[in-house]
Amino acid sequence: MLKDHKDRCTGLARGRPKHLVAPRNIPREALAGRDADAVVGYDFADHGGWHADVDALRKEQPGLMDFATWLDRDGAAAFMTARA
Repeated sequence: MLKDHKDRCTGLARGRPKHLVAPRNIPREALAGRDADAVVGYDFADHGGWHADVDALRKEQPGLMDFATWLDRDGAAAFMTARA
């Protein structure tokens, strides 16, 4: 799963987007043998993850970007430089 997300981000940065559907209903038991951080992350995401008032944040921080905007502006170049 993590590799799929990494591949998608790499594809987006290189201008070759790859469609990815986030998996649903992954049993917690699938994390058997993983480190404690993986389990904590799973529990966090399974219980709703982050909750933010994005509109209010954008009023406070007008330069706030989503991932796609960051890629378009600076991120893709930074990503490709880092991978070189």
